[in-house]
Amino acid sequence: MAQEDASLRAEKIEILSKLSQGKAGAMQGKVLEGRVSGIKEFGIFVSLPERRSGLVHLNRMPIDLKSTFQTKFKVGDAIKVCIDKETEKGLALKIVEVKG
Repeated sequence: MAQEDASLRAEKIEILSKLSQGKAGAMQGKVLEGRVSGIKEFGIFVSLPERRSGLVHLNRMPIDLKSTFQTKFKVGDAIKVCIDKETEKGLALKIVEVKG
């Protein structure tokens, strides 16, 4: 009986894992408007709708912004981003359009 319960739990975990991966995949490629919420030497943090947030990492920035992003952006600036992927740390973003 205990072995059967463990087997059912393992199956439920696998199903839930697949469902959550599907939801993450559904977010990939979605374009959203957000606001710059923080700027660090490694990238830009962006606040998104529905209390979500993500990071545009330096490696995911257009070449022309890699050396200037720390002076070009300010906290509160509007920015349009694309969700590149969802990781265990959060959303990885790419810049689509800089507003203003």
